[in-house]
Amino acid sequence: MEIINLPAERGSWQFFLEPYRPFPPARPGQLDLDAFYPASQRAYRAAGRAAEQLTEAGVPVVFSPEGNYKALLGGLFSAGKNTLLYHPEHGSRFALGCLFAEADLPPSPPLPRVQMPCSSCGACQAVCPTGAISEAGFDPTRCLRALMKEPDLPDDLAERSGNRLYGCDLCQRVCPLNREQTAPPPQELAAFLEIPALIGKSLEGRRVLAPLIPFLGRNYVRPRYFLCRAACAAGNSQDPALLPAVRPLCGHPDPPVRHNAERAVRKLSL
Repeated sequence: MEIINLPAERGSWQFFLEPYRPFPPARPGQLDLDAFYPASQRAYRAAGRAAEQLTEAGVPVVFSPEGNYKALLGGLFSAGKNTLLYHPEHGSRFALGCLFAEADLPPSPPLPRVQMPCSSCGACQAVCPTGAISEAGFDPTRCLRALMKEPDLPDDLAERSGNRLYGCDLCQRVCPLNREQTAPPPQELAAFLEIPALIGKSLEGRRVLAPLIPFLGRNYVRPRYFLCRAACAAGNSQDPALLPAVRPLCGHPDPPVRHNAERAVRKLSL
């Protein structure tokens, strides 16, 4: 964990930079998860602990304030064509927690500037599954990561979402500035990424899914969403062995869950 203090008017911004290694591509029958999400939770908790300590010391703090703090860091980091920030050592593979303290914290030394090859590279633009990255720039409304916030995707987007649970990091995987040394997900997390297991646990409700909260946060542990994504990923897998796990969802009372399951069963029955 790296802490960066940035002087500001009436106080200081404090950022908690948590580097991470991407998870290896998921095996057949598994869901793929962007390792950014667990790293983001670690950074969020670090910011929370610091906010508590500063508050106890009598310093007014705004924890995790809203706003585009990437713009605030623009003087410290370079940004890629995908608008992600780049660190000289970690590339774009890091998460940030943030707070604002009404105190003059010791400013951090400037980071070396990253020389961005974007103008002559184009790797992220070529691999983006939805065309969100183009010569015109980045269109956040077309980014698959943003579109996947909805549990029920149109057929074309469902196909392109592959076996993803949350997130799409294809632009980061091909970026020449990222050193793609992978690390497997913790076993406590990996156990939930098996498609049949996630379906079964999601049907039991949020209480059974509670072990995922430290990795994803409470707002991202959603049984209905998990059922939709698991069914969609099963349909995209072309693995008929997943039919017994998905077929019972065709009778689910929730329309998006039922739609994803029916679509998966059609595809797996071809």
